[in-house]
Amino acid sequence: MNNKPIKTVKHSVRDRVFQSSFYPLDQPPPPKAGRLIEFYNLWNALRGDNKIPSRNQINFESLKGWHSHIRLVDLKSGSAEPRKIVILGEAHKQYWGTDTLFNQLTDMNKANSDAMKKYNECLNCFLDYNYSFNVGVAPNENASYQNIMWIDLPLSTDGDKITHVIRALIPQ
Repeated sequence: MNNKPIKTVKHSVRDRVFQSSFYPLDQPPPPKAGRLIEFYNLWNALRGDNKIPSRNQINFESLKGWHSHIRLVDLKSGSAEPRKIVILGEAHKQYWGTDTLFNQLTDMNKANSDAMKKYNECLNCFLDYNYSFNVGVAPNENASYQNIMWIDLPLSTDGDKITHVIRALIPQ
């Protein structure tokens, strides 16, 4: 089986380095994703015959064992700007903080920076119906410096249109 990503982007924000690797929706994460493969399998089972699962299929029961490690973001239609964080687990908050990368870059006045260009490159790849597997240190300066892994998967409220991103994050 091919476990090679279709795109890899290396980031550095506040001297915190992480790497995002993008895969087609039907390709499972690489073996080094460890427990995140379970989260991908949960997401994959929820989508059934659809391209991506519906946001409505993500409920308390379906996330058993992941509650503390997830974040769900409602994306603003047609924009790189996230609308709002809908769910934020405690472990996710500990490692990533309480804000999105977009907001962190905006707060740093990095609108035209290399970091924002890479953010947009990643978002465009994600919105082209790929998911990301990420490894490194979270960019939030108030969060832990521990290496973490996370996976970002698309969700929809409108057929197959990507409207949300669900993330599961674990320490490495």
